[in-house]
Amino acid sequence: MDESIRASATSRLLYTNVALSAQERCIITDLLEMKAQHLQKLEEKARILNNELVQARSDLLEHRALLSGARKLPMEIISEIFLQCLPEVDTLSFMRPEPHPDQAPLLLTQVCRSWRSIAIATPRLWSTLIINASNGSSSHCEITKLWLDRSRNVPLTFTLLVRSTDRFHGGRRATSYEEFVPLAATKVLTMFIPHLPRMRALALLFALPVIRAVPALRPVGDNVCGQLERLHLITSFENTAQEIIWTRSLVHSAPNLRHLYFDSSMVPLPIVRGQEWCLCLRTINLDAAYGIPPEDFFLLLRNSPELVRCVIVMNLDESLNHLTRWEEMPKVVHSALEELSLSCEDIFLGNVLDLLTLPALVSLKLSTVGDEAWPHTELMHFLSRSLCTLKELKLDSEMMTDDQLLIYLGTVNRSLRALYLPTWKSTSERIFRFITPPKLMGTVFNSPDPSSLPLDRVLPFLETLSFGITPHLHPASLRDFIECRCLIDKCTTTRLRAVHIHLLLPLIPGLSTDLDLSLKALLDQLADDKSITLKITSNHLQFPSVVS
Repeated sequence: MDESIRASATSRLLYTNVALSAQERCIITDLLEMKAQHLQKLEEKARILNNELVQARSDLLEHRALLSGARKLPMEIISEIFLQCLPEVDTLSFMRPEPHPDQAPLLLTQVCRSWRSIAIATPRLWSTLIINASNGSSSHCEITKLWLDRSRNVPLTFTLLVRSTDRFHGGRRATSYEEFVPLAATKVLTMFIPHLPRMRALALLFALPVIRAVPALRPVGDNVCGQLERLHLITSFENTAQEIIWTRSLVHSAPNLRHLYFDSSMVPLPIVRGQEWCLCLRTINLDAAYGIPPEDFFLLLRNSPELVRCVIVMNLDESLNHLTRWEEMPKVVHSALEELSLSCEDIFLGNVLDLLTLPALVSLKLSTVGDEAWPHTELMHFLSRSLCTLKELKLDSEMMTDDQLLIYLGTVNRSLRALYLPTWKSTSERIFRFITPPKLMGTVFNSPDPSSLPLDRVLPFLETLSFGITPHLHPASLRDFIECRCLIDKCTTTRLRAVHIHLLLPLIPGLSTDLDLSLKALLDQLADDKSITLKITSNHLQFPSVVS
């Protein structure tokens, strides 16, 4: 019987509940077996056709690839494309993520033989390496060797990071800091030392005495690091004489050094006493825990004619002030320095300012500690003598008065773009009145010409502001300030783009002050405005931020 089940003699029984007879059961059983065999043959044909379809598509793609324009690209072009595939580098620390098989350049070596050959033959792909040797993995040495071999002779960018580890090793407590240092960290540093002559950027970020743990480490020879342009050193432990000598020799061996960041808890290190190494210096950040002597600061300025940015912590030991012969120190006129950030005892600051003239200065940040009088006269003479156009100002001192601050703001009123007031104390009503534009004729005009505003107040071109307040400040003052400087429809000056308000509030659970409610209302007004960054923090509260 070769008819279908539906057309069979028993088709009338398909949609009924009638019980089948013995003859009908035999017929149905034969039909099911026949149709099952037929279905199996169709499935086999479908499988064969599907395989042929997959193969045909694969063949089509493979042959179409023969006509791809990428096959005509020279190896040099492909190499440049590969370089664009590398992870982004942090511009501040010149670091990128650690090597990973799912990221370039290792990923590029796993696609095909051609790409692998091109990737290995492109030394610049392997010229930047960051190693976090905190866990002491033995693979770090293998990765380091691979990068050193494949980078050949191109300039290197290398970062070695070692964080603190458990002080217990093998069930016993370590007896010296050297025992904390992972063996892999010392091996990696030892592998890189012979390659110092081709180092372009180097970052050694140590929370453990790695340098001390390297056996028989010799000082770096003169001019060995001839290609080194950027050096970043961080150590958070007391240094031995060996470590100080090696660090000093490393700095002095780099005659073309342009950027130096040095942060250490070591004793004062006179690394600026060299002369040749700082001739090309453009950026320096010396943040050693004990600071540097004033003599070294001025020596640095005299020997660094190209210096543009300088962040210095000066020696904080007030007892050494009498040892500094200020009257014998020559005055310094530096025509290139644009940014100066100086932290020191307030007893030092006046003498430092008296010896400085910085006509190109656009950013000044001064921070002092102590109970000596703020050197107001010296600062005014410095600004008058330098004739600089300040765009950024930060003055952080307990001894500076509102009267003095208002005089400074009046001096730089037309040029200032960023103002950072101390966030640890409340900004007074007088300061707010100075920086809050007037409502002319009872009406706030929409974006008038800032040049038409009073010359002696307002800071009409200010774009960034940071300050602290307490509940003693009347909420209306803050509201008027925000409205006149932040809201588009009420702003009467150049509009603020970034505001940081720090609330110095006592912790009183469940109590909302008028200041709280006023700030929250302002946040609601600015919630949909993506062109301004408003950050509000507190000792006890964290308000949401509107981030541009």
